[in-house]
Amino acid sequence: MSEVKIPAEAQEPGNRESVARAIEEHALELTGRVLYLEDSPTAARFMLDTLEALELRVDHVMSGNAALAALEHERYDLFITDDRLEGEMRRSEVVETIRAFHDERALLPILGVSGANEAEERRALFRAGITDFLGKPALHEEMMARVTSLLAARQLALAVQAQRRRLSRVALIDPLSGLFSRQTFITFAQKCLARAGRHKVPT
Repeated sequence: MSEVKIPAEAQEPGNRESVARAIEEHALELTGRVLYLEDSPTAARFMLDTLEALELRVDHVMSGNAALAALEHERYDLFITDDRLEGEMRRSEVVETIRAFHDERALLPILGVSGANEAEERRALFRAGITDFLGKPALHEEMMARVTSLLAARQLALAVQAQRRRLSRVALIDPLSGLFSRQTFITFAQKCLARAGRHKVPT
């Protein structure tokens, strides 16, 4: 698997060890579900072979509308859009629609793939919000490295989110009784008293 790039803030003392542990725990087994948009079955073969070699679950769709419909009903860890699309939607429009979602789908990693000479197409994809780009013709090893890097980063981000939720619960709930902790009660009471004072409500 390719190396995961660590954000600068993760290099600060005290953070390096926890980030390293998260990578070890969550990135060793690369798993995920991929949504792949390519309207040519022949052109899609190379990418599908690469994804199958990584033992990933792949849904291959052939139009922008089909991709957006799939995102309405399924959860994905990576979206790949390959070459120009014929028909109702440009690739950049599909990417813009995904980035405009108001839930976790807006954070979905997106890999754009295009011919190396399509500079304007690449600019449009980056403006729309793709995460990474791969020019054609691509080496099999390069394709695998890009995909694994994006999936590993996704896994790490999800692990961080889950850890934040656990820490938030620990801070709010007493683990022994399952009730709100004393500090939570004090904080909540202070807010209620402050709100009552602003609205001149008798306490």
